[in-house]
Amino acid sequence: MRNNNNRIVLSLILAFTFSAFLQDRLPPFSMYAIKVPFVLAPFIYYVFRHKLVIGIIAAICCSIMGDGLSISSGVAYLIVSIGTLFLNHYVFKKQLPDNSISCGLIAIPLTVLVLLIQYASIVIFTENAFHISFVLVKLIITAILTGVATIALSEAFYRFELIVGNIEVADEELG
Repeated sequence: MRNNNNRIVLSLILAFTFSAFLQDRLPPFSMYAIKVPFVLAPFIYYVFRHKLVIGIIAAICCSIMGDGLSISSGVAYLIVSIGTLFLNHYVFKKQLPDNSISCGLIAIPLTVLVLLIQYASIVIFTENAFHISFVLVKLIITAILTGVATIALSEAFYRFELIVGNIEVADEELG
């Protein structure tokens, strides 16, 4: 069992490293300069599909990497990851099926929350105001792109964990 936990933590670190690379190196999308918060994908995947201890490690990684790569120097990812850990324990695992589409659906409101906290901190600390239509369009596009990216990355993380042996497929799933 100990060896399996080590493999899970190593796959988590690899997933966050890959996602942070994507978030940092991919150019902004559209005239709104949208940077997809890719680090939400491994966070959601590991929180949703693994035990609470792995979820806490994923929350720490997401908070450090997300806030380090973000447009503001706030704690948006920390606030969202703590809230998600709480909601996951009481709501998500009991209500949503365990698949990549559920991870993508969870990513949409989390992206909106992260961006709203970031914009609020920018407005409060720098007194720069954004036009409401700019913020709404950017929120909608970013949330949709993050949802799609999270579905794709969650499926890739799942397949990778199947290959390395972190997850075993039940006989019922094989058909």
